[in-house]
Amino acid sequence: MAFAFIQPTACLQDIGGPQMGIKKTAATRGLIPAGNKVTELRGNLIRVMTEVPIVIEERFGQKGLDAVSEVFRRLGQEDAEAMKARLGLHDTLKDSLNAWKVIGPIMGARMEPHWVSKDRVEAFHPYCPQHEEFVAHGKVYCDVVCLPYMKALAEGVAPSVKMEVVRAATKDATCVKALVTQSTE
Repeated sequence: MAFAFIQPTACLQDIGGPQMGIKKTAATRGLIPAGNKVTELRGNLIRVMTEVPIVIEERFGQKGLDAVSEVFRRLGQEDAEAMKARLGLHDTLKDSLNAWKVIGPIMGARMEPHWVSKDRVEAFHPYCPQHEEFVAHGKVYCDVVCLPYMKALAEGVAPSVKMEVVRAATKDATCVKALVTQSTE
């Protein structure tokens, strides 16, 4: 039994020392569970999406916010093209909603779609971490960050679909958005 001669402290020192915990040792070796990576990346992205409009508005005012909106609109367009190619989404109301259903969980948001008719679906968010972060910083930037992205995403997937804001986000409530298409009947 060769293992009987190995002292546990010698093994710990080889992988980070006795002062370094197992989680820290694993993390420094790049052994991070996928769920932890996603949570960490999501948190960082939410912070960026909050700080960018704050700093840009402080420095450049409304023109700066317009530029931030344009950036998120372009990102939404790019993601729509990528989703169409990778997921096989088509020019339908359902596929626009499916694009939202893909993005929501990535960002940690919960969405409840309610079909009002075959040509209209409204999306309510019982929980949105981005909204929470905006509120924590004192101003809701959904109209600058989220809405341009989500509009470009939905309309980029299905140009026949249009996004409407049913209820704008406030400090007290998340937004309600709708996807609508003209009936062909």
